[in-house]
Amino acid sequence: MRQAIAYALDKQLIVDTLQDGQTIPAYTSIAPALPAYQLMEQMGAQKYQFDLQQATRLLNDAGWTKGGDGTYRNGAGQQIAFDITASNQPKNVQEASAVAAQYTAFGIPSNPTPYPAAAQNAVEIRHTYKGFLIWPASSFSNALDGFQSGQIGTEQNRYRGNNYGGWRSADYDRIYEQFGVTLETQKSQELVAQMMKLVADDVGAIPLYYVALGVAFRKGIVGPGGAAPDQAANAWNIHTWDVVS
Repeated sequence: MRQAIAYALDKQLIVDTLQDGQTIPAYTSIAPALPAYQLMEQMGAQKYQFDLQQATRLLNDAGWTKGGDGTYRNGAGQQIAFDITASNQPKNVQEASAVAAQYTAFGIPSNPTPYPAAAQNAVEIRHTYKGFLIWPASSFSNALDGFQSGQIGTEQNRYRGNNYGGWRSADYDRIYEQFGVTLETQKSQELVAQMMKLVADDVGAIPLYYVALGVAFRKGIVGPGGAAPDQAANAWNIHTWDVVS
């Protein structure tokens, strides 16, 4: 089911319409510039590129067929339907609406369900939503923490943690712990690749795109450039900038 849902999403369309084509679709939570990304590709990690025929085939194989109303139902007549949750900032609502519209058009009725970003229980909402949550993996560490079982928020831990999807894997947890005590660069990148492949193959998340970060600077300043692949800050190297005029 998760594989079919992943194949049914046209990420390039979202990039072109909501991001003005200024970035690229994402198929994992780490940046392509990291060595771990290339290692993950060499391992054969799944990418789930947009393919409605494949999505339909997987749903049919699982017993879900499209009925006369254009929606997918199982043998008991139950319909697939879910919400797309996001905070209520305008851009996030746009994104949730775009994703919901694609799934609805495919035959899986979906509704954007924005919540107040400043709500006192916003963190609880992000851990207890029904369906899908749109939320950024805003840093390299968040990308890794977001799939570790100890980061799953519950009422007992007052919804602390970054694993909003509740995905868990004993293999991931084992490699995550090993990564935390590995100092050798090549080995640590191999461990990251193994973790991200586990997530991709099991569709622990459906990444959408890489955020396009911009930095404004006046004429005569040299040094600004692309952000380092393992952090979100776009002024990470500001200590090297210089004023030449």
